[in-house]
Amino acid sequence: MLKKNQLIEYGNTQTLKHGLMFKSLSDYLKASQQEWRTLFETKDEPELEKQTDYEIGIAEMESGRYENAIPYLKKATSLKKFRKEAYYHLAECYQQLHMIPLARKTYERLMRFDYNYRDVQEQIRALDSPRVSSPSFPYGMTHASNPKAAEVTMVMAAEERYKILATLHEGRHTRIYRVRDTLLDRTIALKQINAQYPDRTAYLQQMKERTVLDHPNILRIYDIDEQQGQITMEYVKGQNLRQILRLKGALTPKMTTYIAIQLINGLHQAHSKGIIHHALTPEHILLTKQCRLKIIAFRAPDSFMRLQKTDDPYKYLYIPPELFRGQTLTAASNIYSFGVIVYEMLVGHSPFRLQQIKAFVHHEQPLQYDETLLPSEIQRLIQRCLTSTPEQRYPNMRTIGEELLVWYHGFEHQEAHSDDIAAYKDYLLMAWADGNITPQEADFLSHKREELHISATESCQAEEEVKQELQALLCQSNE
Repeated sequence: MLKKNQLIEYGNTQTLKHGLMFKSLSDYLKASQQEWRTLFETKDEPELEKQTDYEIGIAEMESGRYENAIPYLKKATSLKKFRKEAYYHLAECYQQLHMIPLARKTYERLMRFDYNYRDVQEQIRALDSPRVSSPSFPYGMTHASNPKAAEVTMVMAAEERYKILATLHEGRHTRIYRVRDTLLDRTIALKQINAQYPDRTAYLQQMKERTVLDHPNILRIYDIDEQQGQITMEYVKGQNLRQILRLKGALTPKMTTYIAIQLINGLHQAHSKGIIHHALTPEHILLTKQCRLKIIAFRAPDSFMRLQKTDDPYKYLYIPPELFRGQTLTAASNIYSFGVIVYEMLVGHSPFRLQQIKAFVHHEQPLQYDETLLPSEIQRLIQRCLTSTPEQRYPNMRTIGEELLVWYHGFEHQEAHSDDIAAYKDYLLMAWADGNITPQEADFLSHKREELHISATESCQAEEEVKQELQALLCQSNE
């Protein structure tokens, strides 16, 4: 199932080459704090002008006016907040205009800032492919809509463009496939909305609104075809948080913090755009094997607002109390669901039972949970997230993040080395969950060994214990 010493072998040969791709948890938390603050800082006039340039450039690009978008995006690259995004979209514009050398040079410049940014390496490989001998246009776009582009026009039907590789999810109203986009030569996710879904038009319109969210911790939407009821999205190879919790149960405080901060980052960005997650559960939190988090399904067909059609009763555990009173979802509602998820990561089960939820709904019995199972310093944070009155919760996700970091830094000074080993085992479990490991994932684990000061002996022992744990879980699933 797993090759012995594979991690050590990869780690010794690759760490120096790729080690800079991975941030330590301490550096990552500092970067997150800076991100929260920039959303509220007062910008000077040059910054506002550059932000406007970025927004105009994106609007021009989305309208297919790639040549018009280029000068605006070039200006936006000098603004730190939008630099990477501006370079990425600038390269896309060059690519659409068949200016391949400029596209490649722009992607390479972006890699200097972030070697592992989005799918930039895949984009460069696609540019180097012999297939890039004629310009590729977005689905449905013709030469008439972009007269300054090259004369060759490529229009492909959806069934010709997308090759289904696997079914990722089957729900009551939707199916999600892993597909190969033969036009852009990349693997993506395609969501098909059932034609009989009564709110399909409204749902697709809401998904359009969601496209303004452009953040590393939010799944990116590429395109929406209202006529076909199809949404193409970024494909993330990994597992959702529910699957991770089933494998592991409770996570270590260090791993919980690493996941929670990324969740805060994504939700904070969404709330700043006026967008609320309609069904925040562990199923809608994706994690890669390197523990990168992506929030999905902001406008899920099985949202909390459609309680009568909720398939799984356990989803009621994440529904904020105000919805049972007939109120609407707000940012405070997401804060409640966030509190339930963090409690579950730290303890191994949700704070409430279904019987308690039913008693609250029918008899207004107060929701109570065992807070003694939590580290004492974080009890107040969870308590404030889970209060039944929205106004008494935190005012925003940023405030939660700042308080979470205060708790974590205090915990970090008190933790024993055994906590570091336990955290390393959590990283191992996530990376090894499917029984395979790539060189890049091995590099990541090698970096974590260094960050957590795990010796070679401790590493071998931890790896052996995780292998046994995975084998035991595999035997249970086959019984």
